[in-house]
Amino acid sequence: MSLLTKHNMAVTPNTKEQHSAYLTGKSLCLFTAKPEMSWIIDSGAIDYITPHLHLFQSPVPVTRACFINMPNGKSVQVKNIGTVLLNGSILLKDVLYVPDFQFNLLSASKLAKTLSSNVVFTPTYCYLLDHLKNNQLVLGSETGGLYLAATDLR
Repeated sequence: MSLLTKHNMAVTPNTKEQHSAYLTGKSLCLFTAKPEMSWIIDSGAIDYITPHLHLFQSPVPVTRACFINMPNGKSVQVKNIGTVLLNGSILLKDVLYVPDFQFNLLSASKLAKTLSSNVVFTPTYCYLLDHLKNNQLVLGSETGGLYLAATDLR
């Protein structure tokens, strides 16, 4: 199993209140009161990933060694897999718990496939469009070059 992104992201050490990243030539700082509440919506990621075990409803330990390749080339182990509730209404299945990961990563393509919807990025927002239900949901907004989805998880 591997994580593939179209971004060149190298994570730097940070405090609990600050997340730093280097994406495609831009230096970014993400300041949040609760970093585990923000999810980066990534159109190049193939999995949902979080370093926060408390977000899972029923995490299941991974019984055989399973690794992902980080964007910086480092290989890290997946410890658990399970479901996470996003925005109080979207159930993310097969979320990977990777303690060595620095961010919550939301795969736009996996979400679109799972929900049979379209994920649309505009200059300021990211929308989830469900054509069967004729429904549009604001999934997140652009902040400092990244699209962030907020959750109501505690």
